[in-house]
Amino acid sequence: MPGAVNATFLRANLLVDPLAVEGAPTLSWIPEASVPERHGSEQALYRIAVASSRNKLEQKQFDLWDSGFVRSSDCYGISFEGRLPEAGQDAWWMVKLIDPAGGESEWSEPALWSQRIDGWPCKWIGWDAPRNATDLIDLSGCSWIWHPDESAQNAKAGGCSFKIEFETEGGEVEIIASADDHYSLSLDGAEVLKDRGSHLAWSSPGHYKSDLFSGRHIVEVNAVNDADGPAGFIAKILIDGKQICTGTDWMTKREGDADWRAPAVVGAYGDQPWGRIKLDGKIPQPKILRKEAGLKGRVVRARLHASAFGIYTVAVNGEEVSDEFFAPGWTDYEKRLHFRTYDVTSMIEGEAVCLSAVLGDGWYSGFVGYGAHRDHYGSKTRFGCVLDLVYDDGTVDRISTDESWRISTGGLEFGDFLRGEYLDVEQEPDGWRSPGFDDTSWSAPDLGAELDPSLEPYPMTPCVTAMPVLKPQAVKNGVYDFGQNTAGVTRIKARGPKGSKVHLSHGEVVNDDGSLYIDNLRGAQALDTLILDGETTEFTPKFTFHGF
Repeated sequence: MPGAVNATFLRANLLVDPLAVEGAPTLSWIPEASVPERHGSEQALYRIAVASSRNKLEQKQFDLWDSGFVRSSDCYGISFEGRLPEAGQDAWWMVKLIDPAGGESEWSEPALWSQRIDGWPCKWIGWDAPRNATDLIDLSGCSWIWHPDESAQNAKAGGCSFKIEFETEGGEVEIIASADDHYSLSLDGAEVLKDRGSHLAWSSPGHYKSDLFSGRHIVEVNAVNDADGPAGFIAKILIDGKQICTGTDWMTKREGDADWRAPAVVGAYGDQPWGRIKLDGKIPQPKILRKEAGLKGRVVRARLHASAFGIYTVAVNGEEVSDEFFAPGWTDYEKRLHFRTYDVTSMIEGEAVCLSAVLGDGWYSGFVGYGAHRDHYGSKTRFGCVLDLVYDDGTVDRISTDESWRISTGGLEFGDFLRGEYLDVEQEPDGWRSPGFDDTSWSAPDLGAELDPSLEPYPMTPCVTAMPVLKPQAVKNGVYDFGQNTAGVTRIKARGPKGSKVHLSHGEVVNDDGSLYIDNLRGAQALDTLILDGETTEFTPKFTFHGF
């Protein structure tokens, strides 16, 4: 008698066809009525069959496990009690149900899981030279300033405000600032810098970089001296090829003052007790990595395992292997690091394969939290991957990250959760993600990671994937209103003269005059920039996201 219920939506460890299972999984399914008029029918018995290949499963050769019929209505979290596949190998399974009247269903559609690979058989690779060679921005030519009524080395505890206005024709602005003891700095009314809030915070200057439109701008600072003793504020603004340094052309005021006044210079840059403080001048560029290898035959199975100290996108023969964002996700990198596994069989054909990746800072070493702080876990981003191949004659091959890979930088100037993403299309090497690209001018990678956490399969569905596209509901004075609050990125297709810039600034509300309100962004810039190359370009940031 035909069964009233069928097993549907098969899952291992609550995931559909997971490709990196650690240990024995639990198995689940949904009993579903075989026809609508039998809705409400129940499962009385189940049988689980598991084989080491799909062919064996279809031939009813259940070499890994056959549970036999089990009298139970359970369909969630059933423990696998058979023989586990070898590391990296598949298990194919299906379920048959019997209803209370004795009706037996057909076998369900096949499902699979794969055991995780053994260990982490690759080397961590990255490139430290661009960061190490970054121009060091110091505060040469600037002075420590404070209120003119205070002693240079024994200022009273309390606050002091500073400001300066300047004109620009438009372009990139950088601000470097510090204060003894603490400060917050605003540009055109929006806070963009704030000290770390710790003892000796003045020894780590803040750094802000963005693009300004032409016109008049104002920098305002609130500085605080925690206790009687040395106090000062120092800053440098780089704009239009010029620098504006703290000095007597700034203005100062404190509570109780009637008017703004010129400040007192309390020390030159380099003077004690502060010395020559400095910082890295640029956010390190994301790295682009590639490896091309010949194939030994027709590939019938290909699995790619990838992870990073940072975040990555990875492609096979120019095609990204997933639509997820921010892989491998955020963990406590000192304790554990997740890796992702992808089936890339359909992407491999021909006589060669090209693996390529873009490696960004992410949570590992990018700006996270308030105060413009980087390198919470480390400063050396690293990527690692393993491509396991099975050929039609049964032989296997493995391509892993090692010293033979090539590494460089491309058109992505930076990608950061707080700062945004900056892409110069013309600087992107043409065809670098496909076989046949000449990478002889690229560098060999640096090897080894700063940390040694446990490598674990990512235990959930993909980290972050794109949701349905939202289209603007209204456009006014260059402000696009999407009609709801969300977190994500904006996709834009643009064409313009070579070198022209498109700026995408993000905010959640507008001012009374309809302009974008950004005061609540604090130190985040939430600004994506696209530099055009004269051709039509579609830009979807992959290394940042914004609330807007």
